[in-house]
Amino acid sequence: MQAISERYLDTDIAAVTTKKYIEEQIAAVDTMIGMLFACVVLGAIIIVCGIVSNLIVSFIGRKKEYAVMYSVCMSKRQLMNMLLREFLFSCISICLYHNRNTATGPV
Repeated sequence: MQAISERYLDTDIAAVTTKKYIEEQIAAVDTMIGMLFACVVLGAIIIVCGIVSNLIVSFIGRKKEYAVMYSVCMSKRQLMNMLLREFLFSCISICLYHNRNTATGPV
């Protein structure tokens, strides 16, 4: 290895062992995987913020509707029961839709 390096001293050629070359490639791939992981985490944070924002805006928009229902025709217990049923229906329908898509592939 030393003889090769001395022979091509005045050129831009560099002699590298296989082990060192593999280590350099692994380091480069690890760096790329780290960057990709950071992008995925950042995307997940943005998605969670968007979901929370949507839920808050939806609740604020429906707050007046709940107030009207409470003041006109529903007791607190009936209103909570309705909200619980809406929540359960949404969760069940999402789970069924997800299971249908994962079992047969995307439609």
